[in-house]
Amino acid sequence: MKNWLRKIEDTMAAAAFAEEGEFEAAQQLAGEQGKILLALTGENTDMKAFKYAVNMSERIKADLEIICSRKGRDKLLAAFEPQLKERGISYKINAIDGCVKEEILTYTEMRTDILFVILESSEGQNLNCKKEQKVIENSWKGLKCPLVIVSDMATA
Repeated sequence: MKNWLRKIEDTMAAAAFAEEGEFEAAQQLAGEQGKILLALTGENTDMKAFKYAVNMSERIKADLEIICSRKGRDKLLAAFEPQLKERGISYKINAIDGCVKEEILTYTEMRTDILFVILESSEGQNLNCKKEQKVIENSWKGLKCPLVIVSDMATA
């Protein structure tokens, strides 16, 4: 009964926000599920980023969207897809051709459902990037959501 009343309250609040033009707040209250964007580059540290993304996806009940290079797509699918299916995580995989950083920026620019981006910290993130895109100060300025960088050195 308590859950049912809570659901009605959330629905009414979402309707009020939507009427005032606050569509993002309305969607959150209405229960639209957010997504985690995982960028895989084909490097060895992808496994740590993948594990982090899967754990976060399970904890916050978010879908997982994965972008990876077109070259490494089949290898990554073979390694990760069985685990995603086994754990019941909803996912979508998109192959990319260009600079990983640029693809992330483009992907998240108009997507308000992306909660945050998970990226491994190797040099692989600079794959196919122009020199100005490799400079940290310039590369992430346009990102519209938090960026989580999974380090390969975290053993303390």
